[in-house]
Amino acid sequence: VTQAAWEIRRLLASGSAGTLVASGVSAAAVSFNPTLGVYRIEVDGLQVTLAPGNYWLNVAPVGPGAAQSYVAATLGANAVGNPPGNNGGALYCSSADNMSFAPISTTGQAGTSADYSQGVLISGSAGIIGPPPLSTSDQWRADVTSLVRQMTEFHSLPFPGISLTDFNSKATGLYNQISGLSDPVIRTGLEELVASIEDPHTDISWPYPSPFRQLPLSFYWFDDGIYVTSTSAQYQNLLGGKLLSVGQTGIDDATRILTALVPHDNGQWVKHRIPLQELTNADYMFGTGLIGGTDSVPLQVSLSSNSTVSANVQTYPNSAEPQQIQVFQGNPPLYMQHPDWNYWATIIDGGATLYFQYNSCMEDPRQASSVFFQQLDQMMAQESVQRIILDMRNNSGGFTSILSPWIDEIQASRFNQPGRLYVIVGRATFSAAMEASNHLHDRTAAIFVGEPTGAKPQFELREGAFGLPYFGLQVSYSNGVEGATDPDSTLIPDISVGLTFQQYMNGIDPAVNAILSIPPPQSSGLCAASLTPDELSVPASAGNYAVAVQTGSSCPWAFSSLPSWITVSGTGSGIGPGSMTLAVTANSGGQRGAVLSIGGAELPVSQQASASCAYSLG
Repeated sequence: VTQAAWEIRRLLASGSAGTLVASGVSAAAVSFNPTLGVYRIEVDGLQVTLAPGNYWLNVAPVGPGAAQSYVAATLGANAVGNPPGNNGGALYCSSADNMSFAPISTTGQAGTSADYSQGVLISGSAGIIGPPPLSTSDQWRADVTSLVRQMTEFHSLPFPGISLTDFNSKATGLYNQISGLSDPVIRTGLEELVASIEDPHTDISWPYPSPFRQLPLSFYWFDDGIYVTSTSAQYQNLLGGKLLSVGQTGIDDATRILTALVPHDNGQWVKHRIPLQELTNADYMFGTGLIGGTDSVPLQVSLSSNSTVSANVQTYPNSAEPQQIQVFQGNPPLYMQHPDWNYWATIIDGGATLYFQYNSCMEDPRQASSVFFQQLDQMMAQESVQRIILDMRNNSGGFTSILSPWIDEIQASRFNQPGRLYVIVGRATFSAAMEASNHLHDRTAAIFVGEPTGAKPQFELREGAFGLPYFGLQVSYSNGVEGATDPDSTLIPDISVGLTFQQYMNGIDPAVNAILSIPPPQSSGLCAASLTPDELSVPASAGNYAVAVQTGSSCPWAFSSLPSWITVSGTGSGIGPGSMTLAVTANSGGQRGAVLSIGGAELPVSQQASASCAYSLG
């Protein structure tokens, strides 16, 4: 350890952080006291003048050990207490122990393990209250140091994408270069540092209005490229153009470079995030070397007329966003009709299909969720409704409690059958919406349609956020992992459907269309199934046996009541007539049997006893 972060505060009290008087990162000398079993961290040369009064001091080493360090005692002629530092006025902070400025009498540490020890009593004539102003570079360095200290303390370890050693090395590299960097480059460096953790729930939130300069354009990453979907009136000639380059860099290389700024655990979240944030932020494009300044961004697009247009797009401050013109002017498909509504539903397909769009896991000020779900239940109860489409493709999270009771209801309902529940997901399906997708995947017969999700099923769980001292930044962090059964990097739909720019312009929704192309299930009374053979008697040896299902063309069916010695090879469910193979394991005991249920029809299966179980009487 060669550096230490320090803070001096006044007016601390139980549960109160008081007033920060001075803080910084300074060179430090460290020595070990074997008698007391503690380290002494000595910081010299501070340029801080304090008025008479009591002050609380905290010092922590910069580096991986910061998360395990605390102030045990303050020593010296002006230290408070007898012995110094142990007067009962220290306060304890620990996220692990859920303590925020708790008196040591509460923590039971006898004044020897408090993060903030009542340390130094300044006597004599009043001086300047507070520290001299820090330079901008010193403020950035203090923010980097604070980020590293808090991230290594609060975020679960190990980080999913980078070792702690490499993370600290990356932070040290940024810290050491700050004096020679502009603010946009430093902001970009902070984003890259946090993104290296590879946890999309761990990210930086900037204050509003943010310090960034923005493009007056919007983009979307379609299957056939990144297109301009809206512009200010000044750049209307770019509307609907396919983005070819940023500055002198082709779009493929540009997105690869910007990916380093995106906290993500799969490529789908990158496709969602880059068009929304990184490609509209001039600071990030300048910070990564794509452009030469933040006042304008050189772009090149190709138009439907096969012409190429180049433009030097002027940026604007975040607080002065201009109105934009949308490229799509047609009749919107269902998923585009109410993008600002958190939840809504309608019946389509001649009354056979209930479409339920769930855009946000948050209460909607237009209608309480409790009222909405009562209305949804009434729609589900209609005799004509044979299936549900739940559309979560644009849902990036919120609170799981809103949809959870409905998932419980679906699990026990007539819609928990193949062909009766479809879930549309996509690159923006994230966080609480990803958790809802996990529950539907693991607990129901839902068929997933659309794009792979923007989060992996076993994603890092967002725990909270901490602040940095100087520029108003809030940094979120995770602790723990979602308990899904799917170990893949994304939830891959059963029916994969993307979206091209031309489909978007024509108001086509390939996901809903793919579902509606499948005939709706018939009512249960019209879906009786029969089996061939209608019973199985098999030898003791292992074997595979084909079973055919005869039922209506739109009737769903699935296996149930399988004993441990029979498994389904391949699919065990379907819609309409079909077949499957039963794999029966060898029998080492007496005769055994079971009755399987397939689409409501029963299939008795019996297996002969093992030859080793023959008996003779005498």
